Amino acid sequence: MKFQVTAGFVLLAAFLVFTDNNGTLSYVAAAFFTHEAAHLAALYALGGRATACRLSLWGASLTAGGLSYGREIAVALAGPIASLAAAFIAAHAGYAMAAGLNLAAGIYNLLPARCLDGGRVLELSLSWAGHLNAAHNAARAATLISAAALCVPLCAAFLHGMYNWTLLVSVAFVALSAFWDM
Repeated sequence: MKFQVTAGFVLLAAFLVFTDNNGTLSYVAAAFFTHEAAHLAALYALGGRATACRLSLWGASLTAGGLSYGREIAVALAGPIASLAAAFIAAHAGYAMAAGLNLAAGIYNLLPARCLDGGRVLELSLSWAGHLNAAHNAARAATLISAAALCVPLCAAFLHGMYNWTLLVSVAFVALSAFWDM
């Protein structure tokens, strides 16, 4: 399997390491690993093989081939399901930070944005239904709607003096992905 780490990922990781004043990064890394490991486990369990893994400024992406639409959808959903399961387990074990981060990761990745698992599921579902030409345009429209929906909590937070840079970056990330193949 080809493995690539981009300069953007290295810069992002360095930024996070140097700005982590309260130990949150270890929880973020664990949530990220849980989510991505679930994708990989589902891929192999369903008979697929990863041909490439890329870590970039935009996150992790796997390239695989030979799976049916249904199996690809299952692989895409494995990450958010694992994140939500980890949130449930962490909450019951009393780890509020881990529970919150995994819950946020699970819900966020289910948004129907092109750069997220929910967008992948939308595009695969439409393609599977025979709407190949509409799949790309529908995914782009859903991405813009997702970005607009994320603006509501962002604006509310800023109006209440809570400058949430993570949410701001999340909105920008989703919005950019409507026009830029990541």
